Amino acid sequence: MTPPIPGTARALVLLIASVLLGSSCADIQLDNPNDPYSKAWKWEYAAAPTLSSVVNSSPMPLSIELHTTETAPDTVIRYTLDGSDPDEQSNTYREPIQIKTTTTLSARTFSAGKLPSAVTRHTYTISPTETQIRSPRV
Repeated sequence: MTPPIPGTARALVLLIASVLLGSSCADIQLDNPNDPYSKAWKWEYAAAPTLSSVVNSSPMPLSIELHTTETAPDTVIRYTLDGSDPDEQSNTYREPIQIKTTTTLSARTFSAGKLPSAVTRHTYTISPTETQIRSPRV
């Protein structure tokens, strides 16, 4: 018979398993009440942002708005325009983003007490012969 895994080691095993399995939220209950880390831990991911285009009177530039359902006051959406994943140092979304040329917009929500959201990404292809730009499907 294998001895039980101590609380802290069990938490590490469950955390690794949740990351490898791609779980969006992992509840971990440690077993030992004498362990200072013996409490329920919960890792949550922030809600991913959504992208929407603003209808302009002319086709250029395209204005893109970013939205999130996160309500915490310190929640921010960060974005990049080169297709890379946004991090804590990326641009902070404050107003509609103007797209004038073909661009891959990537956005991610950051909220205190939660892990960063999944990345929302869309490539806007702008052609001089195209008069309409298609918005991402939501």
